[in-house]
Amino acid sequence: MNPVADKSFTKEFKTKEGTTAFLTTGTFKVSFTNVDTGKTITGNATGPATMTVFPDHSATLTFHGVSLIIFTPDAAALFGTPTVFLESGRSTASFAPDGDLTSFSKGHIRLDVCAALS
Repeated sequence: MNPVADKSFTKEFKTKEGTTAFLTTGTFKVSFTNVDTGKTITGNATGPATMTVFPDHSATLTFHGVSLIIFTPDAAALFGTPTVFLESGRSTASFAPDGDLTSFSKGHIRLDVCAALS
């Protein structure tokens, strides 16, 4: 995976209750290459996305628009997704205070990167 264009930026917002939100937006395009075949594809993953971190250190990550999602094989199997994919629409990932991914609701899978490169 190689960034082709990265003009993304993040803004941080804090509440008096201790919640912090990070809004990431801007241009982010990435290319993927199958090193065995040399086949390359490029995708637009401009988002935006919002990460909300709560006072107990649990977090919610909400994707809007087109986003790049990368999961471990175990997480992909658990949530019924590819390991590396571009998706559109709204999706939400929730994390426990220890950082473990506890839930994922997916939008529309636009591109299964590994399948497209095979």
